[in-house]
Amino acid sequence: MTIYLVRHGETLFNVNDRMQGFSDSPLTDRGIQVAEKLGQGLKNIPFTAVYSSTSERATDTADLILKGRNIPVQTDKRLREINFGSWEGEHGQKIMKEHPDLWTNPESFKAVGGETNAELYARTQAALNDIANANKEKGGNILVVSHGVTILNFALTLDPKSWNPAKQGGLPNASVTKLEWEDGKFKVVSVGDTSYTNP
Repeated sequence: MTIYLVRHGETLFNVNDRMQGFSDSPLTDRGIQVAEKLGQGLKNIPFTAVYSSTSERATDTADLILKGRNIPVQTDKRLREINFGSWEGEHGQKIMKEHPDLWTNPESFKAVGGETNAELYARTQAALNDIANANKEKGGNILVVSHGVTILNFALTLDPKSWNPAKQGGLPNASVTKLEWEDGKFKVVSVGDTSYTNP
């Protein structure tokens, strides 16, 4: 089974450098266009099932990718972005200046009422395990639309060398991170692939 983990399209908060987390903001016009392009790039891949975070930016992205395909989108709140606690809606650069150890100190968000990286990984893993087990008889390709930190945290926990946030930054919007699932285990194939939006 191959899981295509997609980060949602660009949103208003992305453009304004605000931390979204459990809060939400709509896709921008560019975000809509790139999600549609991604749908074109993925059009020849037959998906046996589609899942999305319950956040509107993710479900909207899933709907745009699937335009013209008759596949229902199943939602799971465990696929949501990390909870940034009281930092939600704050400017990312401001928080980074005040807390330069943000990404190296996994307890940071917990301190302001959010989640730790370990808590995020646990719920993401539980969701993806359930998805894999629900579709193991059919196998094939599964589309999952989620969020930047959620996807990256999962990939880096599985394979710390799969992406370098210090050099490469966060995951691009509408990028594809590919996982393979076999014998109950996930393996990272690729991370942050934007080639599908540039066919």
